[in-house]
Amino acid sequence: MCHDAHMGRQLPWLIAMPLAVVGILAGHSVGYWAAVPDAHEREHVLASSGHGYLHYAPLVLALCGALAALGFVAQALAAFRGRETAGGTRIKLVAALAPVAFLLQELIERYMHDGHLHWQLVVSAPFLLGLATQVPFALLAAAIAFALATAAQQVAQAVRAARRPRPRGTALTFLSWLSVDLPPAPVLARGYTGRGPPLLA
Repeated sequence: MCHDAHMGRQLPWLIAMPLAVVGILAGHSVGYWAAVPDAHEREHVLASSGHGYLHYAPLVLALCGALAALGFVAQALAAFRGRETAGGTRIKLVAALAPVAFLLQELIERYMHDGHLHWQLVVSAPFLLGLATQVPFALLAAAIAFALATAAQQVAQAVRAARRPRPRGTALTFLSWLSVDLPPAPVLARGYTGRGPPLLA
């Protein structure tokens, strides 16, 4: 039982983490788009800073969407079985860590590209704009994750309510209200007389 409760409390991560990744990628793209408006120049900047993997962004987004949908179904099933699945704190934590994840992402990208840590990037325009966009996108991802977690709870409650046995029909109940105890009918009213006294010899 304790293991089931622990697993139920971990399920919100399955919704929050994929959406957080989507938020980070979206903020990343918007930040570079705002910092480098020209498409050809932006493509050159991204290619020279270890961002070649962004060509696979659609695949990553599809995978994140599938994981979030799986998390929704898993959380609804857990709630239907009566497991505790509250995860508001975890969702808020994911949103708060988004700017830190963006910083690590930028550092790792450049390190994987040329083997050096480029600390000077923290004062570059693309990084600052990308960091600024992380907050609204992280809040949006957290709001969507919280809405999905709440919806999973509501779906589970609706299914459980639909599976409960239905009460007796109202017509039968109404007829039972009409049943009253009548007093016993008199003997003469039953169609025959009672036994008379014995005859005297």
